[in-house]
Amino acid sequence: MFRRSCIALLLVMGAGQLFGAPAIYRSNDFGMQLEPIASWQRDGLKWVLEVDVTPGGDVRRLFRDGTETKRWETSRLSDGRSEEQELDGGKLSSRRLYGPNGDLLEEDQYSRGKLTEKSLYAYASSRVSRVRVLAPDGSLLYNKDYSYTSRGSLREVRETGGGEGPRVSAFVAGRSGPSEEWNRNGDDLFVARFDQRGRTTEREHRKGKDLVSQESFIYEGDTDKLHSSVENRPLEGNVLTSTYDDEGRLMAQSVSAGQKVVEETGFTRDEKGRMTRKSRRSAAGLEEWRYSFDQAGKETREEFYHRGSLEKVTLFGGDDTRTEELYQGGALFMKVFYNGDRRSREEVYVDGKMVKERNFE
Repeated sequence: MFRRSCIALLLVMGAGQLFGAPAIYRSNDFGMQLEPIASWQRDGLKWVLEVDVTPGGDVRRLFRDGTETKRWETSRLSDGRSEEQELDGGKLSSRRLYGPNGDLLEEDQYSRGKLTEKSLYAYASSRVSRVRVLAPDGSLLYNKDYSYTSRGSLREVRETGGGEGPRVSAFVAGRSGPSEEWNRNGDDLFVARFDQRGRTTEREHRKGKDLVSQESFIYEGDTDKLHSSVENRPLEGNVLTSTYDDEGRLMAQSVSAGQKVVEETGFTRDEKGRMTRKSRRSAAGLEEWRYSFDQAGKETREEFYHRGSLEKVTLFGGDDTRTEELYQGGALFMKVFYNGDRRSREEVYVDGKMVKERNFE
């Protein structure tokens, strides 16, 4: 949350254009202003940010392959503060309140338009010292306390409350930035290590004295393009090897036990990077998942095949509804209807005809 809030703060402070026609920038999935571009250049870029600055506030629209994915609407208040609303797919996902000097004072998170949690920020020496996270009814969920080194770099974040033991994040600084990050939650310890370019080179997970996993990352030369990763999982007795495309998207995985490959998974993507097919070959035989999307990029259908035979089709509707069709020998034998996670109805089929129905509402 701290990292996301800092990025949001940079986005608001970054808008420095004069009032007039919207400015266009090459961007990334965070919505940062990387480079000004002309309008004719936007069609050739994956991420494009459009910034419209007015006397009353700013509107920042992030496009992926020509489709708006996020929007930030900033309003300037009469007391010098500013308010930012973030919308995902047209729905409010978060709200942030900034002080006259640009400090983040409050951040609210929403789900389906309803408040889920509120974060209140306190500062000391111009740095965040504590974040209080509240439930929608105002009760305390947990506190985050921040401490810094004498040079001003972040040293530790300690999270307390919520009925659990403290969760601690610690940082080791190198000459060019953080070299290690430690996160402890109970018996679980997660360690990330970075090189001088800031790239993650290794991740480690320990539970008590046991090493759960150790993952190393391989990049293409001096670039930030991730080529592959190797994860050793000693408790499971296997090694997971993954390869990625030029955009850092997972393309293939294999699981080895000793010198033998016991599982292989491949991923197929469309021109927009969406996964359209996943196939896995293991001792269970060949399994395959196929995915379909509408024009807005929302998943509408998922098919599952085992040893070449259709076993399940999931149809995704609006308002968090879905229908699962179950097959035996390629023939439909049941439909199950869901509203969210709740089962609402079942239909049983024989020879393509419904013979039984059961309602749960």
